Amino acid sequence: MTQAVGNQSTAATYQRLFPAEDNLVVIEFDYLAYGGTGADGLAIVLSDANVTPQPGSFGGPLGYGSRANQNIPGFAGGWLGIGLDEFGNFSTEGGPGGPGRRQQSVVIRGSGSGTSGYRYLRGTCNNGATNPAGGCLNPRVDGNQSNPHRYRITIDSRAIGRAMVSVERDHGTGFLSLIAPFDALAQPGQANVPENFLLSLTGSTGGSTNIHELDNVSICALRSMPVGVQIDHFEFDHSGQALTCQPETLTVRACLNADCSELFTDPVTATLSPQPVPGGEWLGGNVINFSGGSTTVELRRSTVGSVTVGVSGSVPGTRPLSTTLCRAGAGPKNTASCTLNFARSGFVLEVPDGIANQPETGVRLRAVRESDPGQACVPAFANVSRSVRFWSDYITPDAVERPVSWPVEVNEQPISLNSAAPSIQALDFDGNGEAVLSVNYADAGRVQLNARYQGSAATGDAGLMLQGATQFSKRPYALCLQTAANCAAGDASCPAFVRAGEAFALNISAHGWQDGVSDHCSLPLTPNFALSSIVLEHQLLAPAAGEPGLLQPLSYSHQQAANASASVDTRLSEVGVFLLTARPMPLSYLGMTVPAASSSPVGRVTPDHFALGYADIEPGCSGFSYMGQPMRWSLALQARAESGQITQNYRDAFVQLPDWQLVAENANDGQALSSRISATGGSWSWSAGVAEWLEQPVTFQRATEPDGPFEQLQFGLRYQDADGIGLTGLDMNPTATGDCNQDGSCTAIQLAGLQRQRYGRLVLENAFGPEDSPLPLTARTQYWDGQRFRQSAQDQCTWLEVATASVETGSGLPELVLEGPGGLMQNGRNQVDSLWLPAPLEPGFWQWQLATDDWLQFNWQGQGDQDPQAEAVFGRYRGNPRRIFWREPLP
Repeated sequence: MTQAVGNQSTAATYQRLFPAEDNLVVIEFDYLAYGGTGADGLAIVLSDANVTPQPGSFGGPLGYGSRANQNIPGFAGGWLGIGLDEFGNFSTEGGPGGPGRRQQSVVIRGSGSGTSGYRYLRGTCNNGATNPAGGCLNPRVDGNQSNPHRYRITIDSRAIGRAMVSVERDHGTGFLSLIAPFDALAQPGQANVPENFLLSLTGSTGGSTNIHELDNVSICALRSMPVGVQIDHFEFDHSGQALTCQPETLTVRACLNADCSELFTDPVTATLSPQPVPGGEWLGGNVINFSGGSTTVELRRSTVGSVTVGVSGSVPGTRPLSTTLCRAGAGPKNTASCTLNFARSGFVLEVPDGIANQPETGVRLRAVRESDPGQACVPAFANVSRSVRFWSDYITPDAVERPVSWPVEVNEQPISLNSAAPSIQALDFDGNGEAVLSVNYADAGRVQLNARYQGSAATGDAGLMLQGATQFSKRPYALCLQTAANCAAGDASCPAFVRAGEAFALNISAHGWQDGVSDHCSLPLTPNFALSSIVLEHQLLAPAAGEPGLLQPLSYSHQQAANASASVDTRLSEVGVFLLTARPMPLSYLGMTVPAASSSPVGRVTPDHFALGYADIEPGCSGFSYMGQPMRWSLALQARAESGQITQNYRDAFVQLPDWQLVAENANDGQALSSRISATGGSWSWSAGVAEWLEQPVTFQRATEPDGPFEQLQFGLRYQDADGIGLTGLDMNPTATGDCNQDGSCTAIQLAGLQRQRYGRLVLENAFGPEDSPLPLTARTQYWDGQRFRQSAQDQCTWLEVATASVETGSGLPELVLEGPGGLMQNGRNQVDSLWLPAPLEPGFWQWQLATDDWLQFNWQGQGDQDPQAEAVFGRYRGNPRRIFWREPLP
């Protein structure tokens, strides 16, 4: 906690909240004190969590108590301080009460604020009555570098209206009581418990020193909470030229980081100090509520003198041990500038906050002095013409941040930016000591306008010095949002702009006011405008009742730039036409609200890509299809964003006419068979970003001559819409062999697995038998195996329909009709007793034919594909007397 260096006061705060009521908190730690001349010690502090922790005085107060004779306050918000005191002055310094110096002791002091309170409550050795002249505790508090002592401090508030406190120590013999439990709330002058405690450790040295160390800290509590988001520190801006006859306006900022480049914009409650104000007051009280990161307050002091301002506490809390910084005029930010000096006379100048480049007319510059009663401002001179020196300073942004430095204009004349070479203007002061000005500042930001008058013998007021200043802020009049493809139509007729999820530049510029200009984007620029966390919003204009999708990012930070513009990489996750809006948070820019602004319609946003959702091909037969036989295809395409999410707005007019084709090749041989695919039943109907084919018939057409079989036939899909958006995951090129992914030549995506396509035919066999019995008939399916036709043993799908058969009867013979149930083929042959001709009871020849599907017809007679036919012979077979030779022709 300290080194062996004199007059130190240090502190560290544990970042956790401990409810003060109905709680039990037990703190244990190992303590070592050594290496110096025996002073001063360490304190364990419980303080009000609404007050920013700041250590108390060095030396005997141990960083907890105050040192009133030097106006050094005690620990900010302190409620209880348990001191491990080596030199002994914690028993007599830091606040009222105590038995006098008690060396090597443990002492508890109570609540306090500033230089009041911190009363002595309890101490070891019978409150210092035992061993008053020597060391109280044995072994000593310090000198234990080789044997750390372990301390246990207990605060028990589980009983209503009580806060029992005790201290124990273990120096190798187990824990022994040093201060027996007592009710701290019952002690005289003790403040009520706050809502929550913060736990801090302080270390202290004075004229004598020691090294103070802690280790193995343990904090056990029934209830505790995280501190949550904290304010880093507070800052004040003021003119640096306060007058006793009117309040001084200060700007207060709640900073989120060390350099205050980010503000805490959520609601804040801050307690201003000092309170009370010597010889004055905070107008409206010293507890303020604001949001947006900053606000203004007014401080009055009616007598000449100084006031040091600060923030003693806040909700949410301020980072422990933080320091309030201040800036007077355009000076540097530091703690010294937190002291305001109030003078009796000067210029009073008030310029209201407003809009960049919009002049403020009727601004009154008043030459005043303090009246005799000491409250009111009265004219310093009247009905005279005087030469007044003007110059301006930048407050926000500072010299490092701002890209341009434009002057403030007074009475339409630019004034100097240099106090050493001010601009001089002759002004007429009326009977009230007032001169009327017109003031303008063309940029955004906060500036200070300074005025100074030096009397002379020529004007009869030699020695008179009047100075005054005012700070005012200007905000942009409007923001302008532009993209590379604004479309006034705002519907599906807009040309393609970007793909869903693709980054595009959204340019946002800040502009001042100009009379007669309605187009915000044509207004003068405000290069110094900067604001963080501007919310970005989007609205879907088309399609109607569509999905808005997501916008990224949801906010941006506008930085100072010579072109006053920020380029934001923006993404929209959905298809459509959109309106983009930038909406600064209310009161977020120097206490003012910059109006929201919207773009022209932005679009059209297209899908990033199409993806195959699923694909299923049901063969026409049993694990294969005959060429020309319809297959049942089911597949789905999805329109997707870059993220892979389906773009549900890809429908209706936003669907662009596709160029698509089903493709095929066998065994990756590079021989495209795409021209043989027929899909006359397929169409693409998009709904919510998905187009589906459900059991659509697709055929692989037969060639004019038997070919195949194609036992590894791969089907694929090539798809691209009119915007050039195509399929992703391409893995097929039907015109090339090998892996097309390796050379990037893929043109299609594979659909389902490999298919089998065979050139088939139905064959009827000639039959003969006695004329007095039915004649069984045989039908077979065959496929071309590349050399010859063979029985299609896998065929379990071909249906033989007896009703479609015909029988040609010879002259003088009885007419016969094909009989039997027909039915499905089994292993490429009709089932037994499924086809027959009835007995004609006389011999003869009959020719029979069976109508079949197109894919099983064959060019039997060289005249095109026909249904098969065969002969049936009844009677003793002796050959056909009309034929010399009879055989089955084979191709």
